[in-house]
Amino acid sequence: MAENTSLAAAKTSHVNMMVDTVVANLPAEGLRSIIRSQLATNPAFTPFFLENAQRYLRDTNRTVEGIFEYISDSSGTPRPLATAKFDDFLRRIRAMVGSGLVFDAIPRIMEALQKTSELDGWDAGSEHAEALVDSLSELEGDIVQGVTAIQKIQVSRQLNEGERVLVVQLAEELKKCKALAEQKDEEDLFERGLEAVESLLD
Repeated sequence: MAENTSLAAAKTSHVNMMVDTVVANLPAEGLRSIIRSQLATNPAFTPFFLENAQRYLRDTNRTVEGIFEYISDSSGTPRPLATAKFDDFLRRIRAMVGSGLVFDAIPRIMEALQKTSELDGWDAGSEHAEALVDSLSELEGDIVQGVTAIQKIQVSRQLNEGERVLVVQLAEELKKCKALAEQKDEEDLFERGLEAVESLLD
């Protein structure tokens, strides 16, 4: 009996090792394809997948440090640009919203908005302005997607006090961005996002 148990354990260990080897070496797109197939053919797998996605996102709560950098333009003036970490940050926000962690995502979004307010050398006519505007437009789009997720929650229940406080805080942060843009006589890049967030408080 003990020998059979040992053999079964050894086989399981070997299978687990081989699976881990596949996971470690498959291209990311291959893993996505497999997961999508599992979710499509085994609906019961979805709650398990979302639960583990939420756990991963909470356990690896990244900061927003390094999402912007400064690149000198042709005149030697440092201009702000979004970095690859900014793209990683957006993907993370989308995963949080998609997995049901929209309220966990709000503080991270507010941190990113604070970083945008701290950017120096922003000039709508500068060489790198278009690239930065495109990046910030993506952030605004994700804010709007977050609002859509919250609206779906509101269909079935009212927001609790903690959730409502987070929404109010996000609206206040967006208002600060608007006030700063007006002070600098610049375009408010988060106008649509502010309108969407405020609609949750009507």
